[in-house]
Amino acid sequence: MSNANPGEVADRRERLNLFFRQGRPAIFAQLIMGCFLLYLAWTNLVADVFAFATAWFCVLLFVSLLRLRLIERHGGAVATGTAEQVTGMETLHARLAGLSGLCWGLVPWFVWRGDQVVMDYLAAAMVFGMAGSATATLAALSGAFSWFVWPAVLPFAVKALLIGGDTYVAAAIIMLFGIAALTHFNRTVHRMIADSIRLRRENADLVARLREEKAAVEEASRGKSLFLAGVSHDLKHPLNALGHYLGYLKVQPDGLARALPGIEQALAGMGGQLSRLLELSRLESGAVQPKRLPTDVVGLLLAACRTVTPSALGKGLRVVPRVPARVELASDERMLQSIFDNLIANAVRYTERGGVLVALRRRGAAWRVEVWDTGPGIPAQRLPLLFDAYRRFDDRSRSADKGFGLGLALARKQCELLGYRIDVGSRPGRGSVFVVEIPDNAGSGSDSGPAGLAPSPDGPD
Repeated sequence: MSNANPGEVADRRERLNLFFRQGRPAIFAQLIMGCFLLYLAWTNLVADVFAFATAWFCVLLFVSLLRLRLIERHGGAVATGTAEQVTGMETLHARLAGLSGLCWGLVPWFVWRGDQVVMDYLAAAMVFGMAGSATATLAALSGAFSWFVWPAVLPFAVKALLIGGDTYVAAAIIMLFGIAALTHFNRTVHRMIADSIRLRRENADLVARLREEKAAVEEASRGKSLFLAGVSHDLKHPLNALGHYLGYLKVQPDGLARALPGIEQALAGMGGQLSRLLELSRLESGAVQPKRLPTDVVGLLLAACRTVTPSALGKGLRVVPRVPARVELASDERMLQSIFDNLIANAVRYTERGGVLVALRRRGAAWRVEVWDTGPGIPAQRLPLLFDAYRRFDDRSRSADKGFGLGLALARKQCELLGYRIDVGSRPGRGSVFVVEIPDNAGSGSDSGPAGLAPSPDGPD
């Protein structure tokens, strides 16, 4: 039972709760009918068995109070009960229903004498009517009805056959057929209740999934909207610059030499943004797969450092590589170069004083590429959003030349495809460090998502 389907267990809990809700009024109804039977004995209609009727009612009262007490206790525990506990409750309450039925099955043995046909039929009608009503009240709990009805009604049929005579034999036959019909009806009702509860649970699960999917779609739509807003915002600046330079050329035909560097810079910036956007789209669509070949990791790091050195010197920064003489690993050279370029370029872009340290260190069975900067740092609450390209475009506090969040999104996706781990740590006001962990075999698929160190809408892109 420990491997029971959670949905089935939930359905059984619901059926047991329904049984508890319906059981209370049914038990009170049995007590009222017991009082009526005791009243008949007390009014001398069956006076010679009054003592037996009193003792019988006391037993019925005890069983009824016990059932009510257990319903009260189990009613609060069934919602959190395990499959084994639910099974135990079902078995216990089915047996207690059988005990109540057995109490009613004692009635003909101290009431029926065969000399008061009207009173005998009245007692049988009471019990049979109670059995009929139990087909619905006990239907929620599988087996409970059979445990109740056979001990309650079958003794009447047996006693009627023992008394004999056409009247009592006919009554016995009717009761036997009645028990069979009620049992069949009870099983039909039980299946209807079980199907209804199962369908309601499945519908609730479906609604919950639809709500989750709706929220995911709305979040994706919002992210795409922010992304497009960011693209439009950041591409507008190089376009405006191009318009400015072209206008300058119109009025100053001899100013080509002065305008050309600005045009080239604007075109390069716009081309770089579009290239990143297209590359990210290709990665997310699965159109790109890594090609693992022997790759000089040190050479790629030094090349990335050389690329950003002019920008760093223009800001008075130093880019310091601390790497071994040579490390060769099986990897995709183009992807790895893109990862290094993005991380080191980000470090230079967001650092105004100090410098950038690029290190390659051996740690156990992996190599760690670490890019340290002395920039403004990243608030801890924004770290979880750092590698998400679609969550940063409502931030307009950054200057226009600082990109729009595609660099780190590309780096993360490339690390995922390569099986690398990418992390980030930061101390606001002190700087940040980005770490790429490359397994020595560089071919095993490992957890590559940001695992606890990662930036913000204001942090590196």
